[in-house]
Amino acid sequence: MDIYSLGVTFYQLLSGRTPFQGSSPREIILKHVEEKPPSLKELVPSLPSSVVSIVEKMMEKDREDRYSTMEDVIQDLEALTSSWVSLPKKVETSREKKGFFVPPWAVAAVLAFVIALPFFVGLSFKKEEKKPSPKTQVTSSQNSSWDQAVQLFLSHKYQKALEICRREGKGEGWKELERAILLFQRLGMSPPSKYPLSAEKWRLLKEFELLSDSVGRIESEKELQQWRKRFYAFQEKAKGWIPSQPIERLEERFLKLSKKYERQKLGENFRVVLEKAKQRALGGRFGEAVALLQSVEVKHKREKELVEYWVKLWEQRGLEEFEDFWKQTDLYLRSHHLKSMLEKGYHQEVLIVAKKLLKAFARLEEPVWKKVRRIGLLSVEKLAKQKLGEVKQEIEQCRQKAEQGVAESEKALFQKFLRKARKDMKRLLFSSAKSRLELTKKLIYTKEYKRVIAIHLKLIHYLEKLQEKLVRYINERGSASRIYLYRNGELTSYPALRATKGQIVFEIFETQSELFLPWRKIPPEVLLVYFRI
Repeated sequence: MDIYSLGVTFYQLLSGRTPFQGSSPREIILKHVEEKPPSLKELVPSLPSSVVSIVEKMMEKDREDRYSTMEDVIQDLEALTSSWVSLPKKVETSREKKGFFVPPWAVAAVLAFVIALPFFVGLSFKKEEKKPSPKTQVTSSQNSSWDQAVQLFLSHKYQKALEICRREGKGEGWKELERAILLFQRLGMSPPSKYPLSAEKWRLLKEFELLSDSVGRIESEKELQQWRKRFYAFQEKAKGWIPSQPIERLEERFLKLSKKYERQKLGENFRVVLEKAKQRALGGRFGEAVALLQSVEVKHKREKELVEYWVKLWEQRGLEEFEDFWKQTDLYLRSHHLKSMLEKGYHQEVLIVAKKLLKAFARLEEPVWKKVRRIGLLSVEKLAKQKLGEVKQEIEQCRQKAEQGVAESEKALFQKFLRKARKDMKRLLFSSAKSRLELTKKLIYTKEYKRVIAIHLKLIHYLEKLQEKLVRYINERGSASRIYLYRNGELTSYPALRATKGQIVFEIFETQSELFLPWRKIPPEVLLVYFRI
């Protein structure tokens, strides 16, 4: 009798449900192999702990932890029934709140089954004792063929023994012998010393057959791990009896299947990493995407091709994105504006802007490096250095050209205004000359030119003082001032009567009149004579 199956029956009677539930028979079978059932004590808290412990021991996964014989089960059950005084009318459960409880008839059924169990088990043992051996199942007319087949099997003549089994065998004994011969032949084993085989040897042979057949039906890595664990346990028990060669072949099949799932897992990892890398690339972090994709281990040619393709594509997109960003930066826009201003001849403005840009270059290039760090590509970093170097050089060239243009325009402006100022000075139009020179001083920046203008302004100041002194001298002395009219290249005898900043009044004797002569009409050399007087 199967102790585990009986334990499952008890479990269902006591809890009102099966130990495991699933969407398919395959899933339920796997749970029977791998998982522990929910505790009976949790499902039915009122059950005695002794009942729970017996059922759980009957349902242990490991054969060594389970009851070894049915006599042990009967002994514990009899001890249990003898300790009970009366049967509870109602077993209160945690499901009562949900409208479910263990009915008294379920417990009564279990107890009735427990009381009758020794009788059925004893009957089973008696039947097993009387069960004929494989040979006794063969009819008397086949005794000679049976003995011959067994003898051939024990003599390592498997093929001839199989021919007799297939020709003569009709019962279970023949089928069992044929199966034993096929397993020994498949494993390449030497024949046993006697037949029939012991229960332990039959168990090992059937286990090997099951393991060999299961390798081809494994559908998941989880199943593979379970069967490999079972294989290694079988390998330990089969040492010294089953040859190492068939076990090694079976182990190679398991290893080959493991490598297959490792490759599949690697492929799944690659797809996951690729999706993560694509998400980073969509956010503009191309460097992180490339680094993530290059960090994954690839073994297949297709995966290597995909890595090369995406890395190349993201490198290109990173460069394109930086190029688009660069055309919107202040440095790029201002450098182009400087060029257009320089072409239009705004040298002074270009010079001022260029100096400001060069001074604030470190601050203006920070957004560029921030973008480079976000993209994270080495090629973009190199391109950024190149672009920044080029634009800095362009601004410096604009500054130099602007300085040259400013110098040339300043020189022309200085010469023009100085020439007009000197003319005004010669005509004693000191206010006009002074205004010209001060305006020129504001428009130019060359120190040498400013120094010359400063000298002329000092000279104008000195001449203004002389003019004031001369006007005061004439007004005080009148005709006795010895300032005479200069006409036709020589001095006359017409004396100056009075003077202002704008003109000198001379007396004409012949006509008894006065001549008003502006200072600008008096030649410089005559003025010099006047000043000397």
